Amino acid sequence: MDNLLFVMVVLTTFNCNGLHDQQKWHLAWKFLNATQADVLILQETHLQSGQEYAFRLYAQAYCCYFLHDTSQSAGVAVCVRWNNGMTIEAFQAISPHLAVLDVWYKGQLLCFLACYAPPHSKERTAFFQGLAKHIHIDATIVMGDLNTVHTQQDRLSQCTDSTTDIWNQFCHYFQLSEALGANFYTY
Repeated sequence: MDNLLFVMVVLTTFNCNGLHDQQKWHLAWKFLNATQADVLILQETHLQSGQEYAFRLYAQAYCCYFLHDTSQSAGVAVCVRWNNGMTIEAFQAISPHLAVLDVWYKGQLLCFLACYAPPHSKERTAFFQGLAKHIHIDATIVMGDLNTVHTQQDRLSQCTDSTTDIWNQFCHYFQLSEALGANFYTY
């Protein structure tokens, strides 16, 4: 990790809880413009194949990839701003809950793991256990909705489950830390 170059990239993640109607597309678009994100990860898009066309009309400044699923609580979108100096090396849809995006930026290869961890504990455990094989470079950023917490203080209900320990072990093993400081949940 000693060879990493510090680069400034604006990252945004947003759980949109469905992009089925024009009002939500418009709100997501306003959010995009307000943040001026270089990379945007949307979770819970709930879109089926072909339904993303209208969102693309709003997000013309972005190259967008969509992952679809038939379940009600799934779907991930990965959007990279055109003309921000990033060159997309590869995009891989691993599942409806995970995408891997490799981009070159200022001579540095960056890997983004765009996640929407399954809401059910058993599925989420398997998801976290499988996540490690997709970290293939030092400059990897895990972002999205992880559906877990580090500690009881991170959640109002103050309840944790088995995935809390698994996520904490994952972060420790890969030396992941919260990129923006405590309680921003981007690693």
